[in-house]
Amino acid sequence: MTRHIRLLTGRLHYGPEVKLHTATSGPVSQLDETYLLIEQEGRTLGLGGVRTNIAYLTGIAGDRINRELVDWVNRIDWSQSVEALAEEVVASREYPGPVKALLDQTLHDALARESGLTLCEWLGGAWKGAASTNQTLFWGDNQSLLNQAEAYVARGFCSLKLRVAVETFEQDIARLKLLRDRFGHEIKLAADANGRWTGESARRNVAALDAFSLDYIEQPVAAEDWETLRLLSREAPMPVMLDESLAEPSAVRRLIEI
Repeated sequence: MTRHIRLLTGRLHYGPEVKLHTATSGPVSQLDETYLLIEQEGRTLGLGGVRTNIAYLTGIAGDRINRELVDWVNRIDWSQSVEALAEEVVASREYPGPVKALLDQTLHDALARESGLTLCEWLGGAWKGAASTNQTLFWGDNQSLLNQAEAYVARGFCSLKLRVAVETFEQDIARLKLLRDRFGHEIKLAADANGRWTGESARRNVAALDAFSLDYIEQPVAAEDWETLRLLSREAPMPVMLDESLAEPSAVRRLIEI
């Protein structure tokens, strides 16, 4: 059985007025994606995709991700079963995170397809035709903020997350007030600081956000600031969600201990 391997790239855009703009990324005009497609006997065996222009989070340049993917494709023993390939990837420590993520999801997608199941079902879940999600409001001027929020709410999105900590906290407060004044409590509202606040200021900021009845505050402090996270877990008036902090199993264990 001959397997054909294709690596494809694409650029995904939010829309003409929207750029990804967070406290850590700065303005990003598009999302660069790399896809791994494995075909066998004219059918899709496995498919996965990963974003590559995220060096501001991972420290790994997109061109390095693509080079390592090409290297893996060229040196792998494709006579092995998909299960053996997947086990090899899971056990390996040589691949950077984004590379391993793409290989892992593609090969597990292939295992699910071989079983005639969706990946969700293969992993033990129940497939659904739709799932609730939110929309993110990136940094920008206030009128663009309201335009985007109104468009999302009109389409049925009732959970919005505002990126904060790009400039001043006073601006963050003003933008949250704009949203609450416009939509009241017909929407759920959350905020994501991308780890930009520190120590006492983070605790003051989080306390001040209680006025807006936030669903949660995401990553208020830097990933390694476990002491402030420990305090916030006791003090914060809303749930604290972690993202950048949870990059490895030891961090998950640390969170459980807190």
